[in-house]
Amino acid sequence: MIPADNQYTSQVLYRLGFHWSSTSWDYVDQMLAAIAGFGYFEL
Repeated sequence: MIPADNQYTSQVLYRLGFHWSSTSWDYVDQMLAAIAGFGYFEL
């Protein structure tokens, strides 16, 4: 198994001005509601 590591890529993107904000619980709720709307959780 090859371990995944995105530290280098993250540093390059950060230096280029790309910044990600922390994920909020509201965002998680909205994402789960959107996925549920596609029927992903249906049996």
